[in-house]
Amino acid sequence: MLAVGIVLAVIAAGCFAMAAQLQHGAVHATADSANQPRVRALLRNRRWLLGMLGLGAGAGLHAAALAFAPLPVIQPIGVLAVVGSTWFIARTQQRRLWPGELIALGMTLAGVLGFVLLAVPAVEDTATIAWGQAIDATALVGGAALLLALVGSLGRGIGRSLGFATAAAACYGLVSVLTRVTLVQFESTGISTGSVVAVAGIIAAAVLGGWLIQHAYAAGSPDSVLACLTVGDPVIAVGAGALVLGETMISNTALAPVQAASVALAVGGIATLARLRTARPDRAGKAAISTSVTSGCTSHNNHEEFHHDRVAASTDIR
Repeated sequence: MLAVGIVLAVIAAGCFAMAAQLQHGAVHATADSANQPRVRALLRNRRWLLGMLGLGAGAGLHAAALAFAPLPVIQPIGVLAVVGSTWFIARTQQRRLWPGELIALGMTLAGVLGFVLLAVPAVEDTATIAWGQAIDATALVGGAALLLALVGSLGRGIGRSLGFATAAAACYGLVSVLTRVTLVQFESTGISTGSVVAVAGIIAAAVLGGWLIQHAYAAGSPDSVLACLTVGDPVIAVGAGALVLGETMISNTALAPVQAASVALAVGGIATLARLRTARPDRAGKAAISTSVTSGCTSHNNHEEFHHDRVAASTDIR
């Protein structure tokens, strides 16, 4: 059953990567002068709607994965969305992956694989969870999300984007925690008032996270936004899962340093990818600009030559 959950989480990460690229482009194309997304324009944009479809598919697959495996196994796999985003960007720009990107992707994949493989032996059947603990976790994570959203609203440029993206990560982390709580409770007690309230909380957190991420896309690059999401979401969800659900992520005390090194390796890979995308401009864009300028210069020169020939011909006639 763990294998099913892992496969579903990997597919979900691919959906999130595709959604990020589609929605980022759509938000930038429709944003106003203050980098604020225009809701009506987005609702008429096919790329944004397709991205929303991918986001919904990813969320559904991720929730299904949590039915087969605990948070410490599923959440880190979401980091692979950055890997998928890098591949989509390279395909869009019609180029091969840069050497630095290949190294960073290798670091990310190795870190995620190492962490998940070490976390799997620690998986145990989760006991029934008290709803009071889930409420405490909701208040804590929800408060952090609102604070980060406030930081984003007061910031500018990349600071604004990172503030909103981290707030969205907190919301999505809360979605994962509440989803896992609801599934565990449903297996033990069936449908209850607590589960209905939890589902309402899941919907509210998902909608708020989706709204925050649109503002993050409007102010920054999809890579930096995905980096915040894929690092912040697992940290928040796994931490809350360990405290609320008792789902530990350490299989053996002696292996804890190895797991920490795996996390550091994955985070380092993500940071490298984000830095590369910020430092190196779009070569395809450069080529397009160069071609446009060359074409314009050629057209201008041809026009001057044509005008000169006409003047010369007129002189000869006289």
